Amino acid sequence: MNYEDFASRNLEYYMDMVRLVEIKTKYQMMLTEEEKSINEFIIEVQEKNKINALRERFENIWKKSK
Repeated sequence: MNYEDFASRNLEYYMDMVRLVEIKTKYQMMLTEEEKSINEFIIEVQEKNKINALRERFENIWKKSK
């Protein structure tokens, strides 16, 4: 699975994977290679969401200042 495949899945799948990684991390269980890559995809999605939120915020500030 690559990032595009992961990102194209529905929200329920995304949340299930987040819970899986959180539970395995909390109980110090080993992640499979696929789970490790999914965890990286989750982090990438979160980073992109933060960047988009900041971009939208600055665009709104820019529009208000004109």
